[in-house]
Amino acid sequence: MAARIAVIDDDADFRELMAEALGDNGWEILPSANPAGIYDLLRVTAPDLIVLDLRMDGRLVGWDILAFLQLHPILHRIPVIICTAAVDQVEQRSDWLQEHGVSVLLKPFDLDDLYALVTDCLNSLQPGLSSAATA
Repeated sequence: MAARIAVIDDDADFRELMAEALGDNGWEILPSANPAGIYDLLRVTAPDLIVLDLRMDGRLVGWDILAFLQLHPILHRIPVIICTAAVDQVEQRSDWLQEHGVSVLLKPFDLDDLYALVTDCLNSLQPGLSSAATA
């Protein structure tokens, strides 16, 4: 079974890029632009990995989503990659991110770095989940 990756970002071009880049590797992409509806999406789909932007619709709602995930009895186990251009925010909270095992990929990034980080996160969750299963 292919790993499911939720991509939470308000930029449609970014979601499309991620769907194309990660989908080409056999991963199932669950894109979302709606921070308000993300809680239900995550509860229903329980993805294997979350790629999350910090700043959406001009607000830093990514931190709220991270707080929700940390407090949820099941969803807190899902690895998260913060994928953002908000370098100052990442630097200010780098200790918290490291303490909670949240990976960071700053925009703009190299696709090879993205693939490596996604693979590492999925492998840390469950070996063999990093690529689509072949029949």
